[in-house]
Amino acid sequence: MGSCGNHPCAYFADTPQVLFLQPQGQIADCSFCLPTAVGDFNGDGIPDVAAATSSISVYPGNGNGTFGRAIVTAGSFTPSEIVTGDFNNDGKLDLMMANYAGSLLLLLGNGDGTFQAPTTIAPDAVFLAAGDFNNDGNLDVAFYDGLANVYVFLGNGMGNFSQSAVLPISDGEDLAIGDLTHDGHLDLAVTYGYPGSVSIYLGKGDGTFGPALVTQFSFGAYEVAIHDFNRDGNNDVAVSEGDDIIVLLGNGDGTFQPPITNPSPVLIPQVPGVAGMAIADFNHDGIPDIAVVGFQVDLGYVLLGAGDGTFPTLIPYPLIGSFFSTVIAADLNGDHIPDLVVSGAEVTFNFMLDFASILLGQGDGALRGPPDVSLGVSPQSIAAADFNDDGIPDIVTANLNPSSLSVALGTGDGYFQSPAMVSLSFSPRLVAAGDFNGDGKEDLVVSSTVFGSPTLAILMGDGAGGFRSPVFIPDYFNSVAAIALGDLNNDGKLDIVVPGAVFLGNGDGTFQAPITVPTTIGAQSLALADFNGDGKLDLAAGEGSLHILLGKGNGTFTPKANIPVGNGTSTLVIADFNADGKLDVAIAGGYPGVSVFLGNGDATFQPELVSSSTLAVVDSLLAADFNLDGKLSLAFLSYQNSVSFLAGNGDGTFMEAQIIPVGFSPTKMAEAALNTNNTEPGLVVANSGSNTVSVMTNVTKRRQEDR
Repeated sequence: MGSCGNHPCAYFADTPQVLFLQPQGQIADCSFCLPTAVGDFNGDGIPDVAAATSSISVYPGNGNGTFGRAIVTAGSFTPSEIVTGDFNNDGKLDLMMANYAGSLLLLLGNGDGTFQAPTTIAPDAVFLAAGDFNNDGNLDVAFYDGLANVYVFLGNGMGNFSQSAVLPISDGEDLAIGDLTHDGHLDLAVTYGYPGSVSIYLGKGDGTFGPALVTQFSFGAYEVAIHDFNRDGNNDVAVSEGDDIIVLLGNGDGTFQPPITNPSPVLIPQVPGVAGMAIADFNHDGIPDIAVVGFQVDLGYVLLGAGDGTFPTLIPYPLIGSFFSTVIAADLNGDHIPDLVVSGAEVTFNFMLDFASILLGQGDGALRGPPDVSLGVSPQSIAAADFNDDGIPDIVTANLNPSSLSVALGTGDGYFQSPAMVSLSFSPRLVAAGDFNGDGKEDLVVSSTVFGSPTLAILMGDGAGGFRSPVFIPDYFNSVAAIALGDLNNDGKLDIVVPGAVFLGNGDGTFQAPITVPTTIGAQSLALADFNGDGKLDLAAGEGSLHILLGKGNGTFTPKANIPVGNGTSTLVIADFNADGKLDVAIAGGYPGVSVFLGNGDATFQPELVSSSTLAVVDSLLAADFNLDGKLSLAFLSYQNSVSFLAGNGDGTFMEAQIIPVGFSPTKMAEAALNTNNTEPGLVVANSGSNTVSVMTNVTKRRQEDR
């Protein structure tokens, strides 16, 4: 799942994969395009993915829809489009690249995923297509120069080309090739922006073409594809016109029936909706379908064909990013079901992040995305525990509208029953689970956001998934940004720590008066652990810096250290990241990186280690062996509605991020083994924007066995 470098990937059921993610400078005139291509670049018979930025990165396929570490051919390119083909007939895939810097380049493949130095074929090119236009068995190329012409260059099969045709156009947007007249000669379809139109140039079989046959549209015409959409044996033309997909059914002689308009679901006001189209039979009914991606939407769609040029059924698929440019259909895992490669970009922290998402087809027109559970409206936080004593993790969310808790009991197969709602008289913010009265049943502590009222409530669990009415801890009115649970005074009773205060439990669900901890009153994050091995819980708090407080064993603390942090302090986790038996701290928030402080075993720490996370850390930093390699990894909510995974190196440093999309506006995340037959750590994510929980069941072991 993604480019995981030289470490194993972590796999989660039904989640899209982000294959390519790398900071790039902005590309002139092509700010949000990441040209991609699919082909077997290393000769192992398995599809690979090539992505072009200033260099060429080839991600070798593993044959199951996952990909290995990038093979990089360095360069200084400014690509707008790439196509693949064997242009010198040596049996190795090559790349032809159009550059916004003003050239058409040929990069001959070495057969191992790398390429030779580029050869300039023409001085200007923006978009292109490759095919055999003169039927000599050698690949040729047609390209738009970005100015006023489409050129056709004939290849000689040795990587050299000569001009054969010039087709005058203006404001060209895209071109496609196919045989529209059954004469065995490739024809060209070229779209124009404004006024919108598509021109058909019928090929003569010698690299030259007849005059343009023009179909006008009301709006701008952009993407174009040639395929037989109604299965009558005649190729048809599909064009994205503004926010619609227009289908021209071919008559087999280069003429067409009246246009059929299919409304596109990727409408954005004042922005052309469709950025890319891919044609394939996504639901295995023998009828061609169209996958589309929009310029500035976070969902793509598969338009299922009816076999008559219409596409009445729309199936969404999830995406990461804000800008998209290309969608490619290919069978990436050998199951004979079309999958998708979608290239996109996001601008953050003054960088443009280019990436390609891999979405595996399911054979019904759908592409794998996170299996969400619908709970309350605007879930703010989430906790996982066994609320009905059946040995299976359950989940609870704290919801704003209406003010409530939603409890969903796990079924033991990674799924959950319909949630039960617990109404609240206050607006909740945080929820945490623990046994506060010692009856062996999980209870809840919930924080309130109501100003001027008590802010911590206890709900006792009944062991069947239900909870009693909330009882507020009296005389505590402060805002609660974090909650930590533990036995601070070693009396066997669970205590509560919040910013600025400790509540010692009485063991019956009630608590003693708060003990003030002034140094943590503004803390954004809290965690408890025994840093110095004295048997007493210590406290780590994030408040602009990392505060370490040594526990006295009575609920009070002695400040030990105040450690500067370079990557924010809104979320932290304690674990032994270098397996030396001493507890370490990872802390982050708001920046694209995680700071790790390795413990010395005496509550002091080594200098800060920083691992880049590419996307900014938003919340919920968690540690577990997600990729089952025996080393602790990190997971956290990240920018762009996603979860990021950083696989550990076993020394307190981490590899590059795997990125997985979740629902809209995720707020909190919790870890749980979500299947009774699956002890691997999974995740549940509360999504306040989509009112769902994304369930991520860890299937790493199964996927690694498939490789």
